[in-house]
Amino acid sequence: MNRRILVGLCCAIFLFTGCAGRLVFSPGGKKKLPVPTILPRTNWAGGMPSGTYKTQTPAYITILDTPNGFDPDNPGAYLRQLVEDYVDSKGVGDIPVHYIIDQKGGILAGRPANTVGQLTYGDQFFRAEVAQNHPMRGKTIDCRGHILVLLLGDYESKPLPAKQQEAMLDLIQYLVKEHRIAYFDVLGYRTYIQDSMNPGTALNDQLASLMLKLAKSQVK
Repeated sequence: MNRRILVGLCCAIFLFTGCAGRLVFSPGGKKKLPVPTILPRTNWAGGMPSGTYKTQTPAYITILDTPNGFDPDNPGAYLRQLVEDYVDSKGVGDIPVHYIIDQKGGILAGRPANTVGQLTYGDQFFRAEVAQNHPMRGKTIDCRGHILVLLLGDYESKPLPAKQQEAMLDLIQYLVKEHRIAYFDVLGYRTYIQDSMNPGTALNDQLASLMLKLAKSQVK
């Protein structure tokens, strides 16, 4: 076989089997996606705290919601309490999650994406996944490699508001592109944590179809 033809055939096979797979499941192909508007952490929660961090290489995007202690008519109270407990009282270094999305579609930056998130079993700010006497209650959860995205609201039985869903998808598209994360690694927190019911069933069940649509949109 002519050497030039052989080289061309090898390149064609590589492009079909390699790049095509990445376009479907990974950050998006040749399209240049806009960076979503993200309110800096310093703008909504005061100055950056001086706590110590553990660094990580993001490999997953993990979705949570907030039925416990969250009043949809007063999201500011929830956020203020979150800052007070995690930064001022617990002294764990920073907001426990990396991004927060409110019901009007606002995206707030939490801790840097290259630092490990800090969650515990039975945390008062998230869905109560374990009973008071559960042996794991209060224990630290291993969140290494996970970018934690917290959606304000309870989505056990109702869908996300349109603006919040749009903001979530914009943020996910940006994050998979920025950190080279596969769309099939965007999952609900309950996928990884035994006994957890977070995020709510309606949202958790919807994630797979939403991610498939995003992945397909990158090859058009």
